[in-house]
Amino acid sequence: GYKNESGNKNIIRVIKYFGLALIILTTSYLCNINTYLGWDGFALTKRLLLVSLAVAIVQVLLLFIWHSRSNLLRVLLFLFPISCLIYVLYFTLMPLIGANDFYRDIHSNRPSIIVLVEDAMNTRYLSLYSSTDDITPNITYLGVKSTVFSNCIAQSSWTLPSVSSMWTGLPPGAIAVSSNQPYLLHDTLPEVLSRNGYETYAVVCNPLLSNSFKYSKGFDNYYHIDEERLVDFGLDMPYGYNTGWERALNKAVRLVTGVFHNRLRSIQWNLCLKVLKKVPKSGCFVYLHLMETHLPYDPPDRFRENESDYRGRFERRVRVQELSMYRDGKLVIDDEVEREHIRELYRAEVRCADYILGEMVNILKSRGIFDEVIFIFTSDHGEEHWEHGGFEHGHSVHREVVGVPLIIHLPHKDDGMRIESQVRLMDIFPTILEITRIHYDGEILAESLLPSMINKRSHLPAISEKLLYGDQMVSYRDGEYTYILNLENGDDYLYNDFKELVELNDEALKNEMSLYMEKYLAQEGRIRDRILKKTLYMKGEVDEEYIKESLRSLGYIQ
Repeated sequence: GYKNESGNKNIIRVIKYFGLALIILTTSYLCNINTYLGWDGFALTKRLLLVSLAVAIVQVLLLFIWHSRSNLLRVLLFLFPISCLIYVLYFTLMPLIGANDFYRDIHSNRPSIIVLVEDAMNTRYLSLYSSTDDITPNITYLGVKSTVFSNCIAQSSWTLPSVSSMWTGLPPGAIAVSSNQPYLLHDTLPEVLSRNGYETYAVVCNPLLSNSFKYSKGFDNYYHIDEERLVDFGLDMPYGYNTGWERALNKAVRLVTGVFHNRLRSIQWNLCLKVLKKVPKSGCFVYLHLMETHLPYDPPDRFRENESDYRGRFERRVRVQELSMYRDGKLVIDDEVEREHIRELYRAEVRCADYILGEMVNILKSRGIFDEVIFIFTSDHGEEHWEHGGFEHGHSVHREVVGVPLIIHLPHKDDGMRIESQVRLMDIFPTILEITRIHYDGEILAESLLPSMINKRSHLPAISEKLLYGDQMVSYRDGEYTYILNLENGDDYLYNDFKELVELNDEALKNEMSLYMEKYLAQEGRIRDRILKKTLYMKGEVDEEYIKESLRSLGYIQ
């Protein structure tokens, strides 16, 4: 009877200690104190179970100590559970302490945030990711001082839906952004930051990211430069809509060679550098969207290093007009020598993009604020060079067009780190909100990446969708497998290699991945319905002629 009574009492003690641990950890979770546990339910459950198990062991050993007649045994058995308890407490609280140190450094004030997006950048050309050629030393330097995410997936393979996801924390299907509905209507990161006291700047060089499509929402200063712009107005005058004479003059200029393109490039660079020379170390958000690695491939001569004997139609450049012909089937590029020359033109553009990034970092360093601000380098999508038989982007959801670089440099954190687990481009939204300690109660599916920088978490599932042309396709990646579904004819594909070249014939796994995709898309649909009930389409306010010119300047229409 005594033993049973003691056993019952100890069971009660175990339950009481377990309840106490549960209350402490749950409270820290709800208060966002212990962010190490905060966004990972598996980690939270694991630690709760470990704590409860350790408490049970301690209670059982203490019971043995109580009934032992050997003083030595009592001492040993007393020290053992105490050691176990100390270990468990350290194991449980260490992430909390580490997280607090981590967050204290980056939360010392509201740091300025600089997001550099290099349009259409394929990670295979970056030495930091997969290239054996060291053609991007500045990107590599930034990575050594920052957190590099080796496996970041964009939510689409062309600009509008991808940037929409980055600024809303939602996949394109949830915010209804596509080639048929290109307007960004949902609440965006710049709007949230602006409402919370941040001054917001943007220098954008993609014609599609215009006020016509509502991508200037939330920006106090939105400098939109594209091939419709012929004059550098300077930093103090944001660009508005094009006038008729500008359009007419631009059409005439397009008949000339790449002189105008390189003049335009210098205007873009100079304006970006002007902004960075004035940005303060806190309270400012800057979005820079450059087009070095987007067509046309017409790199400045200083970046053309590996000249070949090729003397064909693409000797100097690949023009946007040729892209339109390629998409329409009027232009065939099947010669491998020609393809390799095009790749070399792209490599030269990558060198150019790397140079610009280096100049930006040098400006911030010369001002002494590089270690005070958040600097994020990424791309909106990748670029295909016949890895799966296609060229450029917007037509598929394979890795070469949705895998993007993601490098995040945080204030006072210059020890490099590499995260191999899969993340999404849309995760930038909640990451910045957590850094700035801004509360947001709107719709969101993305997750903050800061916990990944403390504890390397499991993969985040990634959807890529809403193609620009060709058959509509959707991909679902769980970090190990890639499942691609053709929505037009029902064909599906399964891969488990990083380059997605070897297809798997596993029908059971296909069905399992298909179910995961269906659940994710259903969740998108529910969010989309709620969002559309709150917003109205604004097509009546759009400059339709400007939209056509923007699409034409990128080669999307003729």
